[in-house]
Amino acid sequence: MSQDNLKARFDTIGEKAKSISDQLESSVKKKGDELQADVAEAHKKAEATAAELAKKAESAENAANAAWEEARVKWHAHVAKTKANIESKKEAHEAHEAEKNAEQAETYSIDAIAFALAAIDEAYSAVLDAVAARAHADAIAV
Repeated sequence: MSQDNLKARFDTIGEKAKSISDQLESSVKKKGDELQADVAEAHKKAEATAAELAKKAESAENAANAAWEEARVKWHAHVAKTKANIESKKEAHEAHEAEKNAEQAETYSIDAIAFALAAIDEAYSAVLDAVAARAHADAIAV
């Protein structure tokens, strides 16, 4: 894979983040059913992306990414548990329970952002490793 192709793939991270940031800016202004529709759509997209990542991880081409697959599996389990906790608490009618639920959801979102930022750093490192490996391969092939 060429260095330009790797850079183009890396650049999609920023493009995706910008797109989602714009969507989030719109969503936080919504209330009720409109907000819940955005929440449901975001969950649907996240689940589809996780399923796509799982398919890629299963392929022979990505067999070397076992550590990432393990991290993804653990993260998915964490996400499922947190979402289950959030969903079960949504039914709470007491203000105290609702406040705890909101704090848990906020904490989860902070964790998810931290994970995404770490993944970006790892992606950057992986791209540079690939560029260096290709440069080395090209240098010794001459």
